[in-house]
Amino acid sequence: MRVGGQIGGLLGLASVALVALATLAAAAVPAGGGVALVPPEPCSPGVVITDPTGDGHHDPTDVTAAWLSEENAGNLQAVIQVALGNWDAEHDEPEIAAGYVFLFSKGGTTKFVRLSVDEFFDPTYDYGTYDPALTNPFVHEGDTTGSIDPLAQIPPLPAPGPGTAVIDVPSSVAVDGDVLKNNFVLTYDGLLDAGPTWVDVAPGGDLPNEAQPGPSFTVGSCTGVTVAAPASIKGGKTVTVSGSVDPAAEGIDVTITRTTVPGVVAETMATTDVNGDYSALVPVRETTFVKATANGIDSTTRKITVRSTVTIRAVRLRNGKTRIQGVARPKLPGRIQLIKTTAFVPAASKTIAGGSFRFTARKLKPGRWQVIYTPRAGRAVRSISPAVRVR
Repeated sequence: MRVGGQIGGLLGLASVALVALATLAAAAVPAGGGVALVPPEPCSPGVVITDPTGDGHHDPTDVTAAWLSEENAGNLQAVIQVALGNWDAEHDEPEIAAGYVFLFSKGGTTKFVRLSVDEFFDPTYDYGTYDPALTNPFVHEGDTTGSIDPLAQIPPLPAPGPGTAVIDVPSSVAVDGDVLKNNFVLTYDGLLDAGPTWVDVAPGGDLPNEAQPGPSFTVGSCTGVTVAAPASIKGGKTVTVSGSVDPAAEGIDVTITRTTVPGVVAETMATTDVNGDYSALVPVRETTFVKATANGIDSTTRKITVRSTVTIRAVRLRNGKTRIQGVARPKLPGRIQLIKTTAFVPAASKTIAGGSFRFTARKLKPGRWQVIYTPRAGRAVRSISPAVRVR
């Protein structure tokens, strides 16, 4: 595998003009002053990381997509796209720098390639190993090359829209045949003595421990596995998990792994058809993370959020007492709280495990009553029952 150099570290409007003439003479210059570069394409849809816009609290470091590419004459490159391409840390402190890091595991070690943009808007590129136990988890091992679009400016010109960073992955980091697993992106807008100030994790939340493993990639083979599943379901049920394997072939075994919030792991098998597509019915009874694996390659991880439901009814007993009873779905351990619709504090609560519950009271105040079901440990989203009237 060869690694080709890219344009980096160019500043000022004169540099932008030189880049436009030397590399993309026919390209249009957008209103923000940057050169409209076309990022290298992913070799397979199955190796693309996607992340929602807005989950990073600063637009210049809010990741929207990322992937690995070999479009540039077989040279391995990491591509990171952000919501706003002005490459600004959005802080006043002069020591602040913005960082855009593509990470993957290989042979039990997490590697990274990184774009850093300092307070003078000068981009640099490096690579190394990642150790989350360290205050600064990025252990520098060497420099590499890359490019950003639009180019960073002094002062920064208004960005015309999203930005793209391309980082060359040196052959000392990965070579043909290496399987790069658990791909994800971290961004930060400060790298001080206290460590990075995190902004976004893609795919995931905004802290490193909230990363959800992205798709694997085999260097030199352009293989990929996709997975699709419902984003949310109500009450728990059997869902269809589907996807494809690229290159397409019939009869490829696909393992669909589902992991619950408590860490229970189960597997379902599927087989691709002549188009490389697969599907399987998978039981989901609580919030679950699913991924597909074929030929040693992992898909990205999808989260299926389970929204609980709870129903109740009021029964007047012969002895004059009132019973509020009902059923919660899915049947997860949790807490049921009985509350009057006009009150702020529950009148009673109890833990449940099998879905059914009941409250019995000698005198229940007239009015509208309902229950709140909260599954334990975030295994499903809590729910509130419809109200029943007690006379």
